[in-house]
Amino acid sequence: FKGFLIVTTLIGAISMFVTWYTPVGFLLWTILVINGFFTAINGPIMQSMPVLLPEIGDKYAGSAGGIVGTISLLMSYFLPIGISAIAGADYTMNMGLESLCFLLSVVPVFFLPELGRKAMQAAAAKDGE
Repeated sequence: FKGFLIVTTLIGAISMFVTWYTPVGFLLWTILVINGFFTAINGPIMQSMPVLLPEIGDKYAGSAGGIVGTISLLMSYFLPIGISAIAGADYTMNMGLESLCFLLSVVPVFFLPELGRKAMQAAAAKDGE
């Protein structure tokens, strides 16, 4: 999951930034579709990850999902307000800061434990020792 999340976040941040500088026309529509796809793809994955963590599992999945959802909604409310306060009427700076914040969201992904196929392979190798 980590590799996928990192790559899609990087593509999303780049496409978000490039959108602002793309002239109106077919290329803009293409970049907007790419931007929409790659900036929205990680949300559902992150929302579903708590249940995959062995410490949380099915027992605490509801509470963990509620915490993830609450933080997500708070950030989607307060982050744009903060960026708008900094950028003011400079929409180029606004788009740049929003793209930068989206790019920086890749940092916490590095701290996530490995889940999915790699985690299963590591567990199988550990059991084989």
